[in-house]
Amino acid sequence: NDYQSQKPVLSTRYNAKDDCVEIKTSCDIGNTKKTWIPMHRYVYEQKYGKIPKGHKIIHLDGNRQNNDINNLYCVSNSVMISAHKTYNWDNTNPLYRLCALKNSELKMLLDKEGD
Repeated sequence: NDYQSQKPVLSTRYNAKDDCVEIKTSCDIGNTKKTWIPMHRYVYEQKYGKIPKGHKIIHLDGNRQNNDINNLYCVSNSVMISAHKTYNWDNTNPLYRLCALKNSELKMLLDKEGD
């Protein structure tokens, strides 16, 4: 852990538990939770700003190592759960996954309109 705290800001490391790359965003040695964040969150926030509370960043191709901005999609937890339940989430086709998420978003909007 001491080795990780000595790494410079913007260094990366692999987090095997979460199967993702993380990036060091500060030198606050006493607070390692906020010092290292998942790379996909960092990349997304650099382009679009803060991720809304209750939202996740999804890798459209299912590859958590592919942090290209075009592979990342911000989605609410409820839409994510709906897409998982309704569609074959094991499909790694990025367009299929995007359509599944968009369909779930649309269904939730339509359900709200009906209330």
